Amino acid sequence: MVYRIAGVFLLMLWSVGSASAQDISFERLNVKQGLSQGSVLSMVQDKRGFMWFGTEDGLNRWDGHAFKIFRSNPRDSSSLARNYVEALYEDSDGTLWVGSKGGLSRFNRSSETFTNFRADGKPQSLSNAYVTSIVDDAQDGNLWVGTYGGGLCRMDKKTGKFTTYRKNPNDAGALQSDIVWRVASDRAGNIWVGTYEGGLYRYVAATNTFLRFAPDSTSGLSLRGNDIQSLCTDHLGRVWIGTNRSGLWRFEYRSASRSGEFTHYANDPANPATIGSPKVSAVLETRSGEVWAATDIGLSRMNAASEEFLTYRRERADAGSLVNDEVLSLYEDRDGTIWVGTRDGITFFNPRTRKFLTYRALPNMVAGGLSSNAVWAFAEDKEGKLWVGTEDGLNRMESQALSGGGGVFEVFRASDILPNQLEDNFISALHTGPEGTLWIGTNETGLYALRKTGGNDKANFEHYLAVEGDKTSLASNSVSAIIHDIKGKLWVATGNGVSRLDGIDASGKARFTNFRRNPNTPDKSLASPLVFAIHEDRTGMIWIGTESGLTRLDPKTGLTKIYRSESGRLESLSDNSIQAIYEDKAGNLWLATEGGLNKFDRASEKFSVIEPRQEVVDTKLNEALKGAILAIQEDKRGTLWISTNQGLVRFAPSTGDMRLYDTRDGLQGTEFITGAALTTRDGTMVFGGTNGFSVFHPDSLLARRNAVPVVFTDFRQSGKSVRLDTVITEKHYLARR
Repeated sequence: MVYRIAGVFLLMLWSVGSASAQDISFERLNVKQGLSQGSVLSMVQDKRGFMWFGTEDGLNRWDGHAFKIFRSNPRDSSSLARNYVEALYEDSDGTLWVGSKGGLSRFNRSSETFTNFRADGKPQSLSNAYVTSIVDDAQDGNLWVGTYGGGLCRMDKKTGKFTTYRKNPNDAGALQSDIVWRVASDRAGNIWVGTYEGGLYRYVAATNTFLRFAPDSTSGLSLRGNDIQSLCTDHLGRVWIGTNRSGLWRFEYRSASRSGEFTHYANDPANPATIGSPKVSAVLETRSGEVWAATDIGLSRMNAASEEFLTYRRERADAGSLVNDEVLSLYEDRDGTIWVGTRDGITFFNPRTRKFLTYRALPNMVAGGLSSNAVWAFAEDKEGKLWVGTEDGLNRMESQALSGGGGVFEVFRASDILPNQLEDNFISALHTGPEGTLWIGTNETGLYALRKTGGNDKANFEHYLAVEGDKTSLASNSVSAIIHDIKGKLWVATGNGVSRLDGIDASGKARFTNFRRNPNTPDKSLASPLVFAIHEDRTGMIWIGTESGLTRLDPKTGLTKIYRSESGRLESLSDNSIQAIYEDKAGNLWLATEGGLNKFDRASEKFSVIEPRQEVVDTKLNEALKGAILAIQEDKRGTLWISTNQGLVRFAPSTGDMRLYDTRDGLQGTEFITGAALTTRDGTMVFGGTNGFSVFHPDSLLARRNAVPVVFTDFRQSGKSVRLDTVITEKHYLARR
């Protein structure tokens, strides 16, 4: 949680500015959710929509809510051949095949049993028990099976008989290795074979032989001595090759000359834009054309235009990072979700269903990137540009917030060289005045005004400080919020009260009237000197949110009234720490507190706490609304958008409908920062947190989601599962009893 206390701003639970910044937030599945074992070697989605995961100890089926585990049972010949599942494949007929260290298994859906094909030494049987890869030949109805030590097998699915292709040094048209790690087919139906120390092969059906390919030895590059760990064919027919020690290769085959060209993508530890490691265990081309590579130190994504890589790694402080750096398998399902199998479970994300666009400070970011991931404040200037206040600099966004991409930012930081610059990089408050001046509040060095913008060498920051002994100076150098009232007066919330700017003389000296906590004059005292939020309502009253209650200030008289949480009184504040104040279009006053969302009725001076309707059973939503509320915004339909420590809540006051969005929807994280929210003139909303800031337009979230096919996984009567003649996943209807 991020909150303000004791005149300074503290960030809890996160280490800001680390290399954990990522432009993708991942979800995780591992043994805690029921996965049988952490090492995920293979993945596939079947025609029913189930995800299947092969591990070193069992086969797992995931239905979106729970795992069902299939294991080998020596006493049951219809169980899985072995628990070490290296390969998974669903063929063109919709049959699921499983390759393990015990052979090849065909899954029988109606009974949820397996028919096993083992290496029993008989003629036309499987050549080796360790099955490493499976792919089918849609044209001829064959299944191609790679083995570890038994070469390549071609199975006639109708007869169940195998033809084996073995290593033969005396035959140029034969394989030159019996260890076949991966088999793949391209869009034309060609079969490609990747081997250990034997190179890359293309099967020639007309002659029943293999063409072998390796880089030209004169180039100084070689596949020899490197086993091929993975193969992937892309939409252009190119073959991507992941190796054990020489990184990633791309091969473009020329059918006319039966030759091709290799392109090498090597790992350079000194260059973070290269692939993350020389060991590549899996390669994936998504339907959007992106190439992803699984390595032993993270997941690398290739930029097709620059052919540079961005590598994602596990960060202990970031629950939205990879669950483990050793990536073993990759898969894209029909919905566009990318699944990442690691040594410690599964990481996944769906770029196409993300509802929010998030900007972060990426590792090794060059000039033009966001300066820090801890985002505390926003403002929109008269030109429509977004200003972002972070813990390490003031940022002006040069592109439109919803334009996508990495974003281009002009960064303004403290400078000891240039005159009239910022003296503090921790930007805690931003506000654009009616005349276009950008007002900047900092953590420790007071208030700044930026009237002329440009590059760092052109910006001229006017500085206003709290001066000890000067009662007309700023109340405190720790600024938390800034507003203008209807008369054009500037109000500044600080760590020692509220300051109203009454004027600036010819010498540049500012004169403030300060409103503070003063027990000696309770009718003109704030609830606490530590102020987090400030708001002028439509009647001209100033509302001040502090760490110890809510204060109403009449600016004409200076008289105040304090509202606090009262034990046993349900119509009082739910919590005294007021993080944000918002007035909606109907004139309702909403208060974000550390103990929930409050609505204030100014006529009765009573508070009501907003909670989910009784029928809502979303635990996270309940936790979100009972915990710290950090910022509030309203869209044109009157819907409130509320940042919390569990994510972003959408709340329709007219109906009571609520929904919680989190990292699965593309948010920067679930931890947001007090008051860090803004609605731009075109209705775009931005919310800042500990891991960057998220941007969206509420209208974009109204689109209907694609229908998801429903599959039954259980049938119960009186709470007990009923046994049927076939498994319920294969039932089209239930007969009447």
